[in-house]
Amino acid sequence: MKVTTTKGELVNLMNGLYDVKTLKGRTFGLNVCSNIDSIKDCLQDLEEKSSPTPEFVKLSEQMHKLTMEEQPSEKIQALEEENIDIIEGRKLQIKEVRAILTEDVSLNLEELKKDSLPEEISADQIMKLKLILV
Repeated sequence: MKVTTTKGELVNLMNGLYDVKTLKGRTFGLNVCSNIDSIKDCLQDLEEKSSPTPEFVKLSEQMHKLTMEEQPSEKIQALEEENIDIIEGRKLQIKEVRAILTEDVSLNLEELKKDSLPEEISADQIMKLKLILV
């Protein structure tokens, strides 16, 4: 089935598919796996864009260590001021990711037939899969 939605909605669908991937049922399982693969391919740019830079990871580790100390605010503020370019770069990166999440995308996904859903599936899990339920 052809699905047109935003990348943000695809992220939600992907999370829903991961929630049900351990449920039993051959046809159901094959369709879930196929959809996960298709969505992963479609969201590759989002995954690449959302990964923090090594510099930002190092900085956040340093800040985390400082939070363990008594009265860390002065040291954290100094570290932030020293690394303003890294922090601003991460803020820009997050803004770009938010924009990507609103992009429309069309792709072919396997539909999940209501009568093929496993008995043990919950209403919460079904809600996350509504985009591809028929």
